[in-house]
Amino acid sequence: QSSLCIERQHIFPPSVIVIGGGISGVAAARALHNASFK
Repeated sequence: QSSLCIERQHIFPPSVIVIGGGISGVAAARALHNASFK
């Protein structure tokens, strides 16, 4: 008997944490969000 293996790949966007809520932190968070980071 031959068996067939199907590998499922779950694609999750990479996640990051932006530390700092000033103008630069908000700009960085927005840029990362636009680049498909979570």
